[in-house]
Amino acid sequence: MNSDKYIVRAESIFLCDFDILGIAETHLRDDNVPILDGYSAFVHNRQHLHRRARCGSGGVCLLVKTYILQYYNVSILDVSLDDILWVRLEEKHSKSCINVCVCYLPPEGSSRRVDPHEFFDNLLTQIYIYQDSGPCIMCGDFNARCGGDADYIEGVDDIPPRDTIDFRKNSYGDCLLDFLINCNYVMLNGRCDDIVDHTSISTKGLSVVDYVIVHHDMLHRCADVQTIRAAKLFEQTGLTGCVDVSHNISDHSLLSWTILLIDSCQSTTDTVNELCEEV
Repeated sequence: MNSDKYIVRAESIFLCDFDILGIAETHLRDDNVPILDGYSAFVHNRQHLHRRARCGSGGVCLLVKTYILQYYNVSILDVSLDDILWVRLEEKHSKSCINVCVCYLPPEGSSRRVDPHEFFDNLLTQIYIYQDSGPCIMCGDFNARCGGDADYIEGVDDIPPRDTIDFRKNSYGDCLLDFLINCNYVMLNGRCDDIVDHTSISTKGLSVVDYVIVHHDMLHRCADVQTIRAAKLFEQTGLTGCVDVSHNISDHSLLSWTILLIDSCQSTTDTVNELCEEV
């Protein structure tokens, strides 16, 4: 936990001071959890690893500011599938709930073979199960490139188009778009005042593969969407010159957003944020 990589990520989290933080590809194993002052961790590490694996792979996690536990009962809702974690936040007074899902879908050609159709079918089933208890919010690294295609039925759904910067597509992108249209969910990327940027920036190129996803009815409650490059965030930590930049800065951008949650008792503003990278 004292590695440069861990220090960079921890300092980035403390700098941004997020209320809730979703993390994809934690690379943790067994019962290991990330330890950060002021946060409680809800972790889903992969149960099935290659017998020669020296460290964990994949894995997803949700970090929740400790003070939130004073107002919400927070519990793991579902860890039945590798790389999909559902966590429920239930407001103690009103009993209203919000369900947060963090996902990681390994890329095409990965040694960990995952059928994307089965992945999204399972996710769709979970949404149908949990959405009646409260709004569902999903975020993560889907390794899906959707190009400029619509994530809703044009001419039928009253949804504003999204701004697009990555016009390339892959088969995962087609699966994601079909999934969104089937369940009436849309991406926040490119909407709600988002200054569009690539979410994956590496020697392999630039792409948008990480997304925040909400139901159509939640779109008007979302604001302040931001895509923040990891290099820019690193500069703000003040660690320049202290760590080896080439190996310890994430190649995924950070996605952040604000959601206004409204119930019959009060109006509450919660910030939910997502960082798609290793801890």
